[in-house]
Amino acid sequence: MLMPLILMPAAFAFFALALAKRAGYRDAFLGSALICGLITVLSTELLSLGAELNRPALTTVWALATLTGAVWLLRSAAGLKLPSINKSDRLSIVVTGTLITVVAAATAATALIAPPNNWDSMTYHLVSGSCAND
Repeated sequence: MLMPLILMPAAFAFFALALAKRAGYRDAFLGSALICGLITVLSTELLSLGAELNRPALTTVWALATLTGAVWLLRSAAGLKLPSINKSDRLSIVVTGTLITVVAAATAATALIAPPNNWDSMTYHLVSGSCAND
């Protein structure tokens, strides 16, 4: 179940690092986001044509994308130089990471403590799989 969630960030990281050799890290990040977005859209559209939009098919798509990104990274890794981070950048990274962690923890706590339980959420927003196929 968690395999696509592990493979998607891995593919993103591989594509970003492979692109970083040709462009700056900002352009590599945006390029990787574009590649992963295209993979998401194309795989969703193509898999839904054959009614194969399920977990094994998505795992296969993202495994192939991750493998492609890893091969691309390994082929372009010669001369890849990671940037150094100075003290002011480290502080901003720590502050940003802390804020993201606090927001993620608050969101997770809200989702676990107060699940949606009114009639609107249960009948419209959380449609079960058997009703969605009708």
